[in-house]
Parts: sequence; C-alpha cells; structure tokens
Amino acid sequence: MTLYLFIFSNKRNYRIAMHSFFWITWILYYASVETLGRLPKFSFSKSFFYSLLEVTLSTPIDMIFCYSIIYFLLPRFLFKGRYISMVLLWLVFSVLFIFFFEMYSFYIVPHLREWSGMPKPAMAQDYLWMFFSLFSQINMEGCVAASIKLGKLWHIKQQEIDLLKSEKSKVEPLMDNGSVQPVFLVDMLNRIEVL
Repeated sequence: MTLYLFIFSNKRNYRIAMHSFFWITWILYYASVETLGRLPKFSFSKSFFYSLLEVTLSTPIDMIFCYSIIYFLLPRFLFKGRYISMVLLWLVFSVLFIFFFEMYSFYIVPHLREWSGMPKPAMAQDYLWMFFSLFSQINMEGCVAASIKLGKLWHIKQQEIDLLKSEKSKVEPLMDNGSVQPVFLVDMLNRIEVL
C-alpha cells in the first residue's frame, strides 16, 4: 500500500483504514492531554488508561459531528454555494454537540470515575466559559475534518487540471500544423464534392 493510495483512494478498505488512523490518532492525542492534567495526583499508567477510556467513549459524539460536516454540510450546502445555510447549520450542530457532550459528562463520566477510583468531575461554575470552551473544541475538530476533506478534493482537482493541460499540450502542435480537422467539415466537403 502506497501513501498516495492510503490518502487519496476512495476504495472502501483504504477509506476505513484512513478514517481509523485519524480517529485513533485523535483519541491518543486527547488521552495524552488528559493524562498530563492528572499526572501529579495519579500514576501515568492509571491516568492514561482511564483518560483513554473516557475519550474513547466520547469519540462517537465527535465522529457524528465531523461526519455530519464532511458528508452532509459540505456537499449539500458549501459545494452548492449555500454558505449562510451551511454556517447556520454548523452552529446548530455545534450547540447540539455541546448538549450531547454535557449529557455524557453528567451521566457517564461520574460513573466511570467512581468505578476507576478517580475523583468525580467538579461541576462547572462558569457556564459561559464552559460553553465557549466546548464550542471551540468541537469547531476545531470540525474544521480539521473539513480541511482534510477539502484538501483532498483540491489535490484531486489539481491532478485533473494537470492532466487536461498535458493533453492540451499534446494536441496543440497537431492543430497548428493543420493535420487535425473537425470531422463535420470533412463530411461536409465530401457531400459538396458528391453533389
């Protein structure tokens, strides 16, 4: 498997491998960040394991958000020039994500931490800061997913343009010599000659 096929192929097995790689990297990144925040109080292995568990269980929420952007918003709104609708729906999706993430934090995380012996999360006192923190986090994820998708599409389109330019450069010398003539002109001349 070449790196080019891994990144740009639309075959199912390559796409699954590419998306799996992205989400595993994402989970490891957030688990590492969470682990660094817990290190002084707990051992590295315990902190990392439970951080990894929490992040892995919350990742489906992130996946739904990112895939709703790259497979719903981009093709149905951005590519069709409906920019205001796309931005408004993106904001609605962001608020929904914050709601689902808060439900996860309120109903699931305390039980995970109680089971693991970690302290229960403290409830946020500043709701506005918490909202903007989650809002920036989810939109960073969405922007990363959208930029990967748009970068991939740009590269494919650029290759198509390069192919068209090379084909044009092959045909131009033949047209300058006059050796290439439109078929309809030859047919018309043959009909006139017969008449």
